[in-house]
Amino acid sequence: MEILPIIVLYVLAMAVECSVGPSVPDCEYDGADAPSSITVREGWTFSLDCNSSGNPTPSLTWTHPGPGPSSPLTLSNIQKSSPRVSHTSPTILNVTAGTSSSATLTFNFIAYPRPSASDVTWERHDLQTDHWTVLFNTSDIAITLSQNSLQTNISFIDVKEINFGQYRVNVSNELGSITDTFFLKPEGVPSVPHNLKSSDRVTESSVNLTWISGFDGGHPQTFVVQFRDISTVIWKKEDVETGHTNHTLFNLKPGTTYEVKVTARNSLGNSASSDTITLTTLSVIEDHTETSPNTVGGAIGGAIGAIAAVVIVVVILRRKYFLHRNASILKNTYHGDNRSYNLHVNMPLNESSSKSQMYHAENVKKENPIYKYTRVKNPEETVL
Repeated sequence: MEILPIIVLYVLAMAVECSVGPSVPDCEYDGADAPSSITVREGWTFSLDCNSSGNPTPSLTWTHPGPGPSSPLTLSNIQKSSPRVSHTSPTILNVTAGTSSSATLTFNFIAYPRPSASDVTWERHDLQTDHWTVLFNTSDIAITLSQNSLQTNISFIDVKEINFGQYRVNVSNELGSITDTFFLKPEGVPSVPHNLKSSDRVTESSVNLTWISGFDGGHPQTFVVQFRDISTVIWKKEDVETGHTNHTLFNLKPGTTYEVKVTARNSLGNSASSDTITLTTLSVIEDHTETSPNTVGGAIGGAIGAIAAVVIVVVILRRKYFLHRNASILKNTYHGDNRSYNLHVNMPLNESSSKSQMYHAENVKKENPIYKYTRVKNPEETVL
């Protein structure tokens, strides 16, 4: 009996996914394939719908008039305009470079009709003559206009010391023109900060400072505030938070005059100091609203003294008044032929009236003619 071999076949199924780059976008305008150039009437709304295939699914980004939705691109109320600065691509007006390196000045703008190459010029300022000189393409300088005619550049292939300076670009179309100014500067320490001043927020112990930064020298810059009490020669320093052009000094002495200045610094070094300003903190105003026990005691003692003085004055005045009145009574008691006298006797109130009567009886001397017709009238008791 013949034994036959048995062959078992295994089939392995595998899924292979391939990455595919994006295809050239297909764009439609008004229901048909969009041509490379489309003309619309002023005031119309323009819509362009584009798609691209690929794996993963590609996304679309518009480069004009700036970043926008993936698709479709819709422009409303299309208008003609003279050249103006593009806010979607801010222009860098200060550019730094080292010698023997490359540098480019770039100007982004919006305009319709779009300018041609002949509508764009770059100029350089001559410090000696104070004139502007028109520049052209050379072996060291390249002037270009972008494909969409909304960006122009001037590039320096190999920067030399003579290339540093001030440049100006002019862009025009049939509706107008625009001019902007650039600086190509060598890398270095920052420029001196200026317009240092203190704000209105000055207290007994703090003051707020602001200033305007200068050119950063081509590298990020920070600031250092220096200050001193004018009665000393020692300057203190405080670092300013990165990106800030203001700073508050704390823990100052009340009623004290300080000198303050600010310095900029970057990775290449420090700038010179700004102009020095002088400021004075507020003086401390003593608070007398709290009343201490000594103050209360002093107030009470003062009040008692005042009352005692008033009492003494009143007693003195009363004594003078009664003395004057008694003198007047004695003077006016004689009445002519009757020879009558009214004797005013001063007796303390604490003595009895009987003693007072005895006093008067003893003083009436009938044997003496002068007292013959004398009698006591209305004896009075008075306390001085």
